[in-house]
Amino acid sequence: MLSLVKDPAIARLGQLLVLVRASVPALYYGDEIGLSSDDARDFEGVWPDRAPMVWDPAAWDDETSRFVRDMLELRRRLPALRRGAEQFGEVSDDRGAPAQDVLWLRRAWGREVIDVLLHAAEGSCTVALPVCVQESAELVGQLGRVRVTEGCVELGRWSAAVLRRVPGAHAFSVARATAEHAEELVSLAFREGLTEAVCLPRKLYLTVTERCQLRCLHCINHSPARTRDGTARDMPTWVMDRLEEAFSGADYVAFSHGGESLVSPALFEALRRLQRARASNAGRCDVHLLTNAMLLSPERLKELVDLGVTSVAVSVDGSTSTIHEGIRVGSRLSTVLGHVREAVRLREGGADLRVGVSTVLAEANVGHAEALARLVVELGVDWLKVEEMVPVNGFAREQIVEPSDPRAVDAIVRIRSVLDPSGVVVVNHLQDHARCDCHGAPNVVARGFRRADNFANRARLLPCRMPWDTACIDPDGAVHAVSYEHPTIGHLMWADLLAIWDGEAARNVRQESLRRYPLEIRRTCPEDPYAA
Repeated sequence: MLSLVKDPAIARLGQLLVLVRASVPALYYGDEIGLSSDDARDFEGVWPDRAPMVWDPAAWDDETSRFVRDMLELRRRLPALRRGAEQFGEVSDDRGAPAQDVLWLRRAWGREVIDVLLHAAEGSCTVALPVCVQESAELVGQLGRVRVTEGCVELGRWSAAVLRRVPGAHAFSVARATAEHAEELVSLAFREGLTEAVCLPRKLYLTVTERCQLRCLHCINHSPARTRDGTARDMPTWVMDRLEEAFSGADYVAFSHGGESLVSPALFEALRRLQRARASNAGRCDVHLLTNAMLLSPERLKELVDLGVTSVAVSVDGSTSTIHEGIRVGSRLSTVLGHVREAVRLREGGADLRVGVSTVLAEANVGHAEALARLVVELGVDWLKVEEMVPVNGFAREQIVEPSDPRAVDAIVRIRSVLDPSGVVVVNHLQDHARCDCHGAPNVVARGFRRADNFANRARLLPCRMPWDTACIDPDGAVHAVSYEHPTIGHLMWADLLAIWDGEAARNVRQESLRRYPLEIRRTCPEDPYAA
């Protein structure tokens, strides 16, 4: 490396980057002691960079040797440097402008976070540290001139700082102290118009994988393509580590977005962590799983129930194999129905489990709605949800049946004529469902939908409170408030969940929500058990 850059300080900065990255470090022999191939070559000699190792210590650069040994020891000692996830980011200088010639690398494993700042230029610069780094950062390694001051790091020419931190105990103590009264605190925040985070989100949607073994033609998550081309992501354990305190206070966790959760070991790891985190919490936490049911064997279902799953939704898009398998390519209706029947038997045997069927209305099945309803009654499930087709591709656009289409209206009427007498709950997702009574005049239809949807999800979900209590987590640790359709408000690689939930982006989401709910309406919300 020295042969290329000519300056030992620059060469050592390059070596540091190699030694702190997620990939296995590889140093060319001689680099670790500052050797160069600039020596004159004898007419019949070997190429300098192919010459035998120089074993004479007098020819070695002791400063480079000590630096490389120290960094290798640091990598050996810190799990985040050996095993952690890796992400690059941008930093600001002490005036708030983007820092020039500074690279920020973060490694994270468990609660341990390593931030590496590399300054690749002459002169010096001052970098502002994010609040989450300021609170507990320890300088564990450096190259060149580095000075850590309050809220900043001063970096000399071709220098680097390695900062280690473990999220402060205050975040965990706050979470534990507020979990017991979280619902009341969220109600207070909404009622009084607070944009600050009064507690960690109590309702969590986790995407543990984007992979799926089926090739559903109307997939809104593009899982078939992502699985085929290898871009589908699974949630790593470090993301779950960052959710530990949220797990401890959660009252609802859903695995209903992304791919087929059952194909990934991450689902079971997340469930085990949730169970452990809540071991000392006497409150109830319902866990909802959406699945295509091809892998939902009786043994697997029993394991899920033992791990805390209390609600299962199974995707069925037709009452016959021809219809269902024509849409959900790779599925077998007989297998799916067999697994649903086993789930119902487990529930009837005393398991704390609610079982339902979710179907997407399409041209292929709109004329068979009544047959599907009769099948649902025969299965003995608790509910049926009818959802709209999302026009994500050509197939979906061809198959879409608009909610206002008379055939869609008639399909709901026929479904209700079969299911209402049987006691099976109907969730009509075709109607307007993203509102509360405190948003406009009381609406019996909207209230009926929420009641049915909450039954199906086994949760109490209020759209007006979601900016305060509902977070959605992508496999890579990106966090959304309210729903996955909302913009990312932060990333668990760069901050703990409490910092994200109380950050500017999250507060902006709440502020926008408050504009839709005037004070007099918030304080008289009919869904609020704590309202005056």
